[in-house]
Amino acid sequence: MVNHAELLDDFEFTKLIEVPAEGQSGGMVMMWNHEIVSVHNAVRRNQEIHATIEIWINRNNNNHNNTDFPININHIIQKAIEFTFLTEKGPNTCTKIPIQIKWNKPPKGWFKLNIDASFKNHNEKTGIGGIIRDTYGNWIVGFAKTTQATGSLHAEIKALMEGLKTTQEWGMFPLEIETDTTEVVHAPTEGDPRAHLQARE
Repeated sequence: MVNHAELLDDFEFTKLIEVPAEGQSGGMVMMWNHEIVSVHNAVRRNQEIHATIEIWINRNNNNHNNTDFPININHIIQKAIEFTFLTEKGPNTCTKIPIQIKWNKPPKGWFKLNIDASFKNHNEKTGIGGIIRDTYGNWIVGFAKTTQATGSLHAEIKALMEGLKTTQEWGMFPLEIETDTTEVVHAPTEGDPRAHLQARE
């Protein structure tokens, strides 16, 4: 840990307590002027220092920001426990799970259409796009455009309709379609009234 003693004069402090870094957290330093603040029986473990800082922040807000918040002991203890949990030493307990993401080719002699859409609720603006590849993964044609939609499902349906229009124009059949929206996939068989109304548009 860097020696912070030289900062005492720069900030007109006279005393300091340092706690070195632990785990994934940086160290902490408390500095004060003993002529203004009296500190007795200071414990130099990071939990106690962290709790002291929380109390100090609460006090400064009350004194300088015109607040009147009482000291919440439960909140301070919770913060100190959280700090200890996040900075405790030991091996990283996070388990990384590899996920294989790949494009699955269609049957031989087929084409594949992948579509997607994004929807902004505040202005009903949506972006739609798609790409068509052959059975070897070769890019044949793609499309992207902005349009209006009444919802995310409507946007996905518009992407599907634009993809089918492009496919028909290029004569790319037979065709396999892939989308990440299950509602679009199941709507024709489950009779989703929203899908039928929006598709008719």
